Parts: sequence; structure tokens; C-alpha cells
Amino acid sequence: MWEYKAPRDEKVIVNGTDTWIYKKSQKQAVRTRFSKEAYSQVPIALLNNLENLRADFDITLLNETR
Repeated sequence: MWEYKAPRDEKVIVNGTDTWIYKKSQKQAVRTRFSKEAYSQVPIALLNNLENLRADFDITLLNETR
């Protein structure tokens, strides 16, 4: 799961079979079939610039509480 902040304000959840995109401004969720081909570049994009990862993203580990 990752969550975008304003102005995009979306939440994306990928569970291995489906991709859910919730658009808060539209109060709408869209579900599509997960495609490894479509998301194969996401890890590369994230790892490409590890130096600024925490600057660009709010990272929370599963065992951390907000």
C-alpha cells in the first residue's frame, strides 16, 4: 500500500491479485486486476534513488504505529 498526499490524495493497495485505487476527492475506489508487467518498474523507480527515499515518502514499517 502507498498513499499519496495533496494534491493527488490517492491511496493505492496491491494485494497480489487486485489493485485498488481510492481517490478521496472523488470518493471513489477503482479495482483492477493486478498485472506484474504494469508494476514491474515500480520497485526499480523506488530503488533508483535510495538517498532521497525518506525525503520523498513517509515510510512506516508494519510493526510501527502512527
